[in-house]
Formats: sequence, structure tokens, C-alpha cells
Amino acid sequence: MPVGSFKPNSIRLYDLGGNIWEWCLDTYKGSTSATSRDWGVLRGGSWATSNRIEMQSSYRNVIDRNDRDVIYGFRCVLAAQPGSEIENK
Repeated sequence: MPVGSFKPNSIRLYDLGGNIWEWCLDTYKGSTSATSRDWGVLRGGSWATSNRIEMQSSYRNVIDRNDRDVIYGFRCVLAAQPGSEIENK
């Protein structure tokens, strides 16, 4: 869906769930056993998610950072300068 297709949440954020699992800076340590896996965290669910719990921003999908899939991605963020026209909207 295009950005802004749905109403913002209570803190004025749009479109946090449902388009694609978004890579986060969170890390996941997993078990203490020696593995060569580099675990990363995805949040937000994707267009292929049918479980409502997975759509919650608190849900962490733990994936090896080397795995690739059409349902994994990232969010581009435009950070406004203080006092800019974008920030004041």
C-alpha cells in the first residue's frame, strides 16, 4: 500500500506493520552454544503474515542476517531538520 494509506497511531506514526518485515538494529544472542549464525531481528509483519500477533511491534522475528527473502526489507526514514516545513506539518 502507498505510504499514508492508513490513519497514524497514537504517536502519529504511519504504516508500521504489514508491508514487509523490517530489519531492526536489535541483536539476538540466542543460545550460548557455538554457532556461526549471525542472528538479526525483524519486526512489523509482511504482506504474507496471517498471524495477528506477528503484526504487533513488540513481536520479534529472529532470522539469520544472511537469509534473504522477498518479505524482508527496511524502512527509509526522512529525518526533518528542526523547524523545517516537514516537521511542522
